[in-house]
Amino acid sequence: KTNICKHIPCGHITLNAENEGTYSIGESAKIPVTYFSSKRSYEHKTAIYEREGDIVFFEGKKEQKIISVSSIKLPGRHNVENYMAAISATWGLVSLEVIKEIAETFNGVEHRCELVRVYKGAKYYNSSIDSTPSRTAATLAAMNGSPLLLCGGADKGLSLAPLRAAVEGRAKAIFLFGAARNALHEALSGLPIRIEKFARMGETVDAAMAFAKPGDTVLLSPACTSFDEFQNFEERGEAFRRAVLRDQ
Repeated sequence: KTNICKHIPCGHITLNAENEGTYSIGESAKIPVTYFSSKRSYEHKTAIYEREGDIVFFEGKKEQKIISVSSIKLPGRHNVENYMAAISATWGLVSLEVIKEIAETFNGVEHRCELVRVYKGAKYYNSSIDSTPSRTAATLAAMNGSPLLLCGGADKGLSLAPLRAAVEGRAKAIFLFGAARNALHEALSGLPIRIEKFARMGETVDAAMAFAKPGDTVLLSPACTSFDEFQNFEERGEAFRRAVLRDQ
């Protein structure tokens, strides 16, 4: 990447200011650099950062508000940083109106923390691609609040310790399904939250929807493969979507 930045036609670089490696690339670059950070401001550089709940662009001596962080529909601090990087890469090519519209309407890529629906005040997210405990842990870390978590499928034989550590103190309730439901229940037993298990995913979605209250988040993040009930994670995600949207 350092070599790419030294050669034509590279004319601009967008770099994460909080990463030591990428920051050092910018310090030695001979072409324009824009840094981004969700942790601090960088008024002494051309940079995009957060100021009092807004994403702002600083160039020279002027700070310009771009969008409010709260307007970004995708959850998680990493998505705030993704928007910062994308805005930097397209600065001057895309209008502020288009940036704001995308932030307020883009639901995410299918099956990857995808917002499917807001129903009776609860949000329903499809992250069917999360087929390992570590991926579910990462998705949980990106969510706000305490989700109602749907896990299950076929056991890959991986340690479930990362899942228990991620769930503890974060999930409001857990709904388990599929071939791995008993192993998951054993790994999560003793947590002071509601844990239920079902044979098939459809039953699990029904139970979660009945339990959800306004303000809740219902998250499908299976931590297991799909191969007990479905051919792949896409089919599993589509089944979840149909179940959540079936009355529309």
